[in-house]
Order: sequence, then C-alpha cells, then structure tokens
Amino acid sequence: MDCGSPDRRKRIVRTEPQRDMSARARGSQPDLLPPAITCLSPLEALADRLDLQSA
Repeated sequence: MDCGSPDRRKRIVRTEPQRDMSARARGSQPDLLPPAITCLSPLEALADRLDLQSA
C-alpha cells in the first residue's frame, strides 16, 4: 500500500472518521481503517530509526 505522499496521508486522515462512522452504522468492523492508519506510524517510526542509525 502506497502511503508515502503527504497529500495521500492528509486524504486518508480526513476520510477516516466518515469511514469509521459508516462502518459502525453497518455494524461491521472497519476493516479498511487499520491499514490506512497503521501504514503511517510504522513507516514514520522506521524513518526515524534509519535517521538515527545514519546520524
């Protein structure tokens, strides 16, 4: 899943609450949300780690 572009990150974050509400209204788990959210922090954490190692 490609989520490296800042514009895409903003779009994912902005649309997340709407998806979450519609998923709860259907009574199903928001299966599409975790990848959209978790794909940000691990990549950022990995980038931070690589920055620390290369410093």
